[in-house]
This record gives sequence, C-alpha cells and structure tokens, in this order.
Amino acid sequence: MEVSLDARALVVDDSRTVRVRVRRLLEGTEDFNFEVSEAADGSEALKLLEKTAIDRLPDVILLDRNMPRVSGDACIRILKSDPVWKTIPVIFLTAQADKAEVVRGLSLLGCDDYLPKPFDAGEMLARVKSLTRLKMAEDEGRTLTRNLERALESQRKAYAELKAAKIELAETQAAANMMRLFEKFVPKQFLHRIAKNGLENVKAGNVQANRITTLFSDLRSFTTTSEGMTPQALFDFLNEYLAEMQRPIDQYGGFVDKFIGDAIMALFDQEGAPRPKPQSRQRSVCSNASANGTANATGLRSSRWLPELASIPALSCSERSAAPPASIRR
Repeated sequence: MEVSLDARALVVDDSRTVRVRVRRLLEGTEDFNFEVSEAADGSEALKLLEKTAIDRLPDVILLDRNMPRVSGDACIRILKSDPVWKTIPVIFLTAQADKAEVVRGLSLLGCDDYLPKPFDAGEMLARVKSLTRLKMAEDEGRTLTRNLERALESQRKAYAELKAAKIELAETQAAANMMRLFEKFVPKQFLHRIAKNGLENVKAGNVQANRITTLFSDLRSFTTTSEGMTPQALFDFLNEYLAEMQRPIDQYGGFVDKFIGDAIMALFDQEGAPRPKPQSRQRSVCSNASANGTANATGLRSSRWLPELASIPALSCSERSAAPPASIRR
C-alpha cells in the first residue's frame, strides 16, 4: 500500500466556483494529502505568501491570468523575481487558450505549465501531481546541497584547525629540538636564564644579574705534555678527564660554562634559592668540586700520559650578568 504524500497547493482565481472545484479535486486525490489555500487575486496571494513560513510555502500554485487588482501576469513576475518564491512551480489555469498566449505564458512569463479552461479534471490532477513531485525532489536536492555545503564548511574549518595545530606542534617540536641541540653547546642553566620563553623569543641585551662564583681550572704542564701525545690519545684523555670533572661540578650545584682544551670554566650561583650562600661558602663549594674532580681523574685509564695529574683552580666571586649581546640580525 502506497503512502500518501503531504503537499500544499495555492489556488488563485477570482472565480469562487473554480476555486471550490479545484480544491475538491485536489483534496479528493488518493496518492496526495493536499492542504489547499485560496486567494481571489494576485494581491491576496502575495500577501498570503508573505505571511507564510518558508517551510510552509505551497508546493504548487494554480494561477488564473485575468483577475482584478493584481493580474496573474503581474503576480507571476513578482513570484519569479523572488529568490524563494521562484522555486514554486506555477500552472496557468486560464481561459486564454490560443497558442500565442500559451507561448507567452511559458516562455516570457515563466510559468511551469499551462492549462486552458475549461480544463479536464484528470489532466489537471496529473499535471499538478507531476509538478508537485518535481518540486519535492528539487527541495530534497537543495536540502542535500545545503547539508553538503555545511558539512564541507565544517570539514574546511576542521582541516584548518588541524593544520594550525600541526604547525603549532611542529613549531613546538622544532623549538624543543633546537633547545636540545643548543644544550650541547650552551649550558642548559644559561639557556634557561636568557631564553625562559624559548629560543625564538630571545632578545639581545636581556640582562640577568646574580651573585656568581666562577671556577677556572686547567691542568698543570698540559701543553708541554700534550705535545707528546697522539691526537687520538689526546682526545680520549680530554673526554674522560672533562667528564670526571663535570660530575662534582654538577653535584655541588654548578654548571660548566665552557671547555677550552683542558681548561674548564664553571659557574656556581643561587638563582631561585630563598637565601644566597655566603661568598665563603660558594668558594668552598667550588674548591671541593675542583678537588674531587681532580682526584677522580687520577684513576683514568688514559691519564698515564700525565704522571703528575693536577689541576690549577682559580676562583672569582662577584655580581655577574648573563645576557646575549647581539645585533638585530645575529
């Protein structure tokens, strides 16, 4: 058993007899449940459409041409010029049946079908049903198109957000990789001082002042002794020696600022501590770090090249500034 389709029709005719007959025919059809509205002329029809919600507009309009006040010809021109109303199929139901008028109605005025009076009931219903089905199919197509456009717009927004997130993640990863790379050449503690918000935000001349004790240490007679070593032996020893020296520096809260051959420059400060250590205490810490490092290094396998391994430490405790001096471009 077929389900009847719900549809709406507007009958516009100055003849009440015609309107009543068309209404009865439409309401009596079996495969459509027509909700029929009536208007006595074009003006009344347009006012009715203005008050009707878009989702309640008629699926078909049966329009007489010869009417008082606003004729069918004037009415259809207004209908076909409106972006919403122009999608409603219009059937001219008129006594003007000569070919010239039919051609004018279809081609110049833009009606969708033309039915002369007196009309055959079966022919009228067939044409109304055909246009109604076509209108419903077009409405469904327009709805699908709008939904597709909204879905595509949502996808575009989602893609743009994903792209932005990926770019942000890539920039974050790049900054992290850059920071890890810099930490191999610049002390992490120094980077955290001058680039707390990332290397990309480093500003030239951003000064960080603190009370710092500086330890300078190198090996006695290293230059003379190294002249008798092979390059590989020299690098093997330096790598082991510097690694052993760094452990106590880290242990005592310092950090290596730079290695210069056998020389070490290390810094000890109290950034973030509630109370700075006295200068004498910092000096003691530096001395212990240097002594422990030298003691540990005497047992190195590669230290056989230096029978009298001894470091020469120098200490300096003062107000120091950490800043990246630079030009705008470098």
